[in-house]
Amino acid sequence: MRTFVFGGKNTFLSFEIEENRIYLKGDAYEELNENARWLVRKKSGICEIRLSGRPTTEHTGDRNIFCGEAESLEYVSHRFREEKFGKSLIIEQKNDVVRVRSYFEYYEGAETIRCHSEAENISDRTLSLEYIGSFVVYGMTSVNAYGKCKIYVPHNGWYSEAMWREYKLSDLGIYNGNDVKSFKKFCVSNTGSWSTKNYLPMGILEDKPKKKFTLWQIESNSSWSYELGDFGGSVTLNAGGANLSENGFLKNLSPGESFVGCNAALTCGKTLQSVVENVTKYRRAISVKIGDSDSLPVVFNEYMYASWCCPSERTAHELAPYAKKAGADVFVIDCGWHDEVENPFYHIGRWRESAKKYPHGLKNTMDYIKSLGLKAGLWIEPESVGVLGDAKELYGEDCFFQRGGKPLVLSNRYQLDFRSERVRAYLSDTVDRMVNELGADYLKFDYNIEAGMGTSYASDSLGEGLYEHAKAYFEWFRGLTEAYPQVIFESCASGGNRMDYLSLSVSDLVSTSDQTDYLRYPYIVSNILSAVLPEQAGIWSYPWSEAMDSKEIDEECVAMNMVNALVGRIHLASKLYQLNENLFALVQEGIRYYKENEDFKRQALPWFPKGFSKNGDKTLAFGLKGEKKALLFVYNMKGKNKVKLKLRGVRAAEVGYPKRLKTEYAFKEGLLEISFDDRPQARIFELRY
Repeated sequence: MRTFVFGGKNTFLSFEIEENRIYLKGDAYEELNENARWLVRKKSGICEIRLSGRPTTEHTGDRNIFCGEAESLEYVSHRFREEKFGKSLIIEQKNDVVRVRSYFEYYEGAETIRCHSEAENISDRTLSLEYIGSFVVYGMTSVNAYGKCKIYVPHNGWYSEAMWREYKLSDLGIYNGNDVKSFKKFCVSNTGSWSTKNYLPMGILEDKPKKKFTLWQIESNSSWSYELGDFGGSVTLNAGGANLSENGFLKNLSPGESFVGCNAALTCGKTLQSVVENVTKYRRAISVKIGDSDSLPVVFNEYMYASWCCPSERTAHELAPYAKKAGADVFVIDCGWHDEVENPFYHIGRWRESAKKYPHGLKNTMDYIKSLGLKAGLWIEPESVGVLGDAKELYGEDCFFQRGGKPLVLSNRYQLDFRSERVRAYLSDTVDRMVNELGADYLKFDYNIEAGMGTSYASDSLGEGLYEHAKAYFEWFRGLTEAYPQVIFESCASGGNRMDYLSLSVSDLVSTSDQTDYLRYPYIVSNILSAVLPEQAGIWSYPWSEAMDSKEIDEECVAMNMVNALVGRIHLASKLYQLNENLFALVQEGIRYYKENEDFKRQALPWFPKGFSKNGDKTLAFGLKGEKKALLFVYNMKGKNKVKLKLRGVRAAEVGYPKRLKTEYAFKEGLLEISFDDRPQARIFELRY
């Protein structure tokens, strides 16, 4: 028997090799009963893998545990390597039909391990792959503590992103109803081309008796799944990409062919705060473009409460001077520049500018924007083609997602299939024209349909078609970021429906929400830093709104709009020329404060002194913490309230923004007390250590 440990002080994996088998010992292994320990040694695997038609011996219901191949795989070898980020481990196993290589990477500065597995068909016949896990562990919590262990689940939806909720495992039906295991599982899954439409691909498990938190994230830009269930009085965690039972995925592997599963990452710590800090450091390590950004430019986008879907030469001339005066660096022309019709969403696809909206040419308007000292940006939705326009004539039916031999139509749009060279070629030419002919310095890539389980055209399964399309789209998008390194690339999917860290590893920034109510936005931004790096989190600020009475657009309204956006990357919008001088000055002050803190934001870590917020909370408090200072964001949402925060190690606290508005607060001996009247208000406090 041989044992070895991989990882660091808090995040590590303990492996044991016994005869010809290798298995992973969870924290609770020694506490498990003998039957459970025997199952771990004899039948569990470090990679769960399921092949069609192959036998399983354990009775597990639809849980992806003790899969047949995991039981029959034999240990071949393992090897370590030193890496720039830390170290890596590769473990090889095989049986009579498949060779599996499992990869583990330890990011030393982030206390995080990234995992994935690769399955190779070594038989002489085609194999059908139904499931390959990225990470699995048996016995990861204290025994008989289901009522004391909690899972934090990040619900995510249109206009309501990053809404964490916590549940006791016992309240989810997970407890030891059997000495070893039951068939009950709690599954969080996403099926479709919006990777985060119902949940973020994350979870956090709190083991209260052990005072331990484990956070994981799955890095997939389409379907994914994770599940928890009872085992020997403890818990199993199984995380991975698309699979047959949850996502309609089945992949045929010819002899010699391999399939690589998606990455999953996990990190451990003693507090909720520590694991969020770790995953933030890890995201910075894997995000290709973050380290190359020499600034975090302020973006003015003319969509929200300005031109909406009808931008034009006229709207650019009205809005751009005020964007520049406010302090913006980029002016983005959003949806509508490309077609003559009033509602362009159902006509998109050719990506040629409207002569009616731009009588002197779109290039002329882009040049005008640049003449003001702004960078110029354009919106595009490359994955969709409107059914009412003539852009569909550019493609054949083999270029669209299909079901039952017919093109899939969603919200009057076709879903393009990026496996097609014809699709990629046309859109590559389109992007090249936008950059080199029209002069775009910034491209907003949007995506406003959800393709569901996938496509049946030229696919082993609906899920396999979706997976291959999503992979092709990612590679195409990554190629663009490499071909045009001077261009800023924004990712958007009706707001935050694609906030996964495969997509975000190659994007400069992401739109976190389409939220149109500044009073609802705080519940999103208060948690958003758990999901997205602050230097990537695009957040709208729309100080003027036609949905509000002019009397409602006062100093506190403008200030809260700016505080919302100051959490991440400013997406300034609305008809700023409608603001009076005093209100406009609040916008300018906010942008100056944003630019003063650019360098700080790129290295700061999320801070949740009150834990995650919940929709409806009367007050909110969260922030960004650095080595020498912190920014504390405090909101009063409902009624007259006093917020009290004990701040360890803080020697001074003062209002950072808005300084021009009155704020009642006191700071003494580490206690910060802020008094709010009954209006919605937001403040940023600058804390010094």
